[in-house]
Amino acid sequence: MDANLNLGKQEYPSDASYHLLDEYDFIVIGAGAAGSVVANRLSEVQEWKVLLLEAGGDPVPTMEIPGLYFRIINSEFDWQYRTVPDNNSCLGFKNQACRWPRGKVLGGSTSINGMLYIRGNKDDYDNWEKLGNIGWSFDDVLPYFEKSIGNRDDEILVKQTDEVFYNSEGGVLNIEEFHQYPLEEYLRMGIEELGYDILEDVNGPNQLGFAHVEGTLINGTRCSTAKAFLNPIKDRRNFHVSKRSHVIKINIDPETKTAQSVRVRIGEGEVIDIGFKKEVIVSGGAINSPQILMLSGIGPKENLDDMGIRVIQDLKVGDNLQDHLLFLGSVFSLNKGRDFGTPPEAYNDAMYEYLTKRRGPYSTLSTSFTGFIRSNHSEEDRSDLQFHQFLLWSKDNSGLKAFADLFGFADDTVDSLEKLIQESDVLIMAPTLLHPKSTGKILLKSPDPFQKPEIYSGYLSDESDINILLDGIDFTTRFMNTIAMQSDGMTREKLFIQGCEMYDFETESYWRCALKHVGTSAFNPVGTCKMGPSTDPDAVVDPTLKVHGVKGVRVVDSSIMPNIVGGNTNAPTIMIGEKGSDLIKMDWLESF
Repeated sequence: MDANLNLGKQEYPSDASYHLLDEYDFIVIGAGAAGSVVANRLSEVQEWKVLLLEAGGDPVPTMEIPGLYFRIINSEFDWQYRTVPDNNSCLGFKNQACRWPRGKVLGGSTSINGMLYIRGNKDDYDNWEKLGNIGWSFDDVLPYFEKSIGNRDDEILVKQTDEVFYNSEGGVLNIEEFHQYPLEEYLRMGIEELGYDILEDVNGPNQLGFAHVEGTLINGTRCSTAKAFLNPIKDRRNFHVSKRSHVIKINIDPETKTAQSVRVRIGEGEVIDIGFKKEVIVSGGAINSPQILMLSGIGPKENLDDMGIRVIQDLKVGDNLQDHLLFLGSVFSLNKGRDFGTPPEAYNDAMYEYLTKRRGPYSTLSTSFTGFIRSNHSEEDRSDLQFHQFLLWSKDNSGLKAFADLFGFADDTVDSLEKLIQESDVLIMAPTLLHPKSTGKILLKSPDPFQKPEIYSGYLSDESDINILLDGIDFTTRFMNTIAMQSDGMTREKLFIQGCEMYDFETESYWRCALKHVGTSAFNPVGTCKMGPSTDPDAVVDPTLKVHGVKGVRVVDSSIMPNIVGGNTNAPTIMIGEKGSDLIKMDWLESF
């Protein structure tokens, strides 16, 4: 398919793997949501030589198409991480493990994710500052959200009624609204009947309510950080990208605790050490960044000792792992008996419409209509539940397969969904836990840098998380029972979950069991290199993102979040890249 897509040629930076310098001023590890931003901003300084190391290669044309998002996951462009089975969560998926996709490609996860652009709640960032992270309040970070944004489509510009929230300064990241699914107008009627607001913009002053969201899109195609931040600088003479380059460790002098170089394997062959004069910036994300630090001797002493790795600095690297838990067991039938089955030619027609008009099913996602509410257990004014929608069309077996493969459902559960779509369209209203008290951790499984680390999700280990999600399930029941939804025959359906068959459907016992079986990752892991002052015993980096007790190493990515934000982490991670870049410049530029 790729060769025939009329999507325009993307000219990514050339691969400098085999003509690298012996030394750079800065080395950035990871070309993802934050790393691409950092590489762009540091290379603005012409006197600085900047190297960006990326384990993957260039994005391919299929990544450009929003509607093919599901089909990119679990490909060669995904690290294909899985959680460690724990008998308490992910029980209804293959091998009792949840899938945690992470991008292994220029642009990182911004090249394979759902593209939703949601900042989170103002209180999220104000709480970071209250933890001792001076300079990270909402007022402090807002300019960095806006710094990235270069264009918004006309429909969004019309909504810019509050200067505090809309102050773009001409960046390079394009933001557009997704084209609307026909389903959305139908859902709005039920939402309004329940008394919730339909928001003009979920990134506006009020987050409580439902909205059609913006995405990192340009002309109906994906706008990854590779496209936004790397393409424009591909010809900078002071900037190199080394692709398919797997970082083995950071070489750190154990006496002075000063980082000196980065050890990396180029392709499948040569292992080399590359020096740097100023800093190495670790931007591998919430899984890769702690792994790289631990392999370099920065991490929990017990785990490093077990791996035979010399401890440079004993820090709680890998702890504080947080993620948004998404519940996929609230399933409804729509349009039952109308036989709106997907005809064989539908895919060809939809692709033609997309390629010629950038419209139709391939131009958008059913999850682009989202909402935020407060549960009955909320102790704060901010929302603690988000809702995502997944629509499975009647008789669309190919779409169902892509959806099932995305999350890794057990075969018997997939079979039950397949039976449902033979009779109707199927809607999954997925309550998503925004501020989990349950935390997990990342640990090294082996000192071999090519072995994946162990991911302990920690899902549902705190009872309060279960209670909030039960409120989320109750919301979907109330939504189903609205006059608007009942007028079209919306009906809750039982998803077959082998481990929950002993419970009566729709009882609390059943839902508690279902949460542990088909609750899964919303693909937003954060927190494993926690930001905090030196007085915080759990902190890995300080508020300037320097690793405590080690010279020459910073972490700039989602792993530095002390607490997860109330929304998808795409936009906040790009913001961290922008702010982190300025923090670096403040240290090294006299006139900054």
